[in-house]
Amino acid sequence: MIKTYFSVICGDEIAFTADFAEASCPVVGDYTHGRQVADFRHRPVAAMRESVLEYLGGCGTPAEDREEIIEDAIATMRFRPVRF
Repeated sequence: MIKTYFSVICGDEIAFTADFAEASCPVVGDYTHGRQVADFRHRPVAAMRESVLEYLGGCGTPAEDREEIIEDAIATMRFRPVRF
């Protein structure tokens, strides 16, 4: 089932959409750069971690603050099914 996973950090929503049961399914989001589910080992948490790291790198967040923000984003991550 295709789902959109999302979390809010620094007032911005970080989201991506994929079917994490399908290895070749593209993970579509602003910070996933067209990678496939297999690149994240079928784990939405890994995709969220990479997406948040990419986001934080672009907004100048100090390295010492990043891990706490990433953990918060993962802890509050939710999903919604995509309906066609």
